[in-house]
Amino acid sequence: LLITFNDASKKTPLAQRIATTLNDALPLVATTHDQHIATLKKTLPNYTVASWKELYPAIISAMHLEKCGIICVILLFMLVALMNIISVLFTLIHRKQHDIALFQALGMPDSTIARIFIWLGMSMVTASSLAGIMVGATLCFALETYQLIPLPDVYYVSYLPASTNPIIFISVALISLGMGAITIFVSVRHIKNNHVLETLRHTS
Repeated sequence: LLITFNDASKKTPLAQRIATTLNDALPLVATTHDQHIATLKKTLPNYTVASWKELYPAIISAMHLEKCGIICVILLFMLVALMNIISVLFTLIHRKQHDIALFQALGMPDSTIARIFIWLGMSMVTASSLAGIMVGATLCFALETYQLIPLPDVYYVSYLPASTNPIIFISVALISLGMGAITIFVSVRHIKNNHVLETLRHTS
């Protein structure tokens, strides 16, 4: 956020204190919104208010492109992790075919058996999602509090900021749980194709 004086006669100590307070109070992320800039322009008619979007449009575009790239890479990591969960569930179901066939022969419904594997898979997805969110929140807190990554003097900030927006963490958790639920349901559909007599005859 850049606030300058249109008239040199308006440079009173009170006005300077207002400008300093605004620069200190408004975070970098919030001041990039057009509505905040419009509000400041109406509130301070004797000043020239400009956002980072207006001052450095090329840098903002590069940051948005980098953000999209990071999101795509993270989604690929999540896809690989979910494929591993599918392989683990398929392997577990294949190894437990004798037990599954025995339960089916005793009259246990396929839905009940499927719920056992669904609970097992969702517990793995939930535990891994919570662990990842906790690690990410801890790293963001450390970057923002201890300023672990310093930046050169060409930037307006002296360290790399990290946003700890709860909406981002909630969105990541919901996406991971949703993708995990889809992959788990795909895996447990194999239980319905289990032939009880053949499985019990060929397994011990």
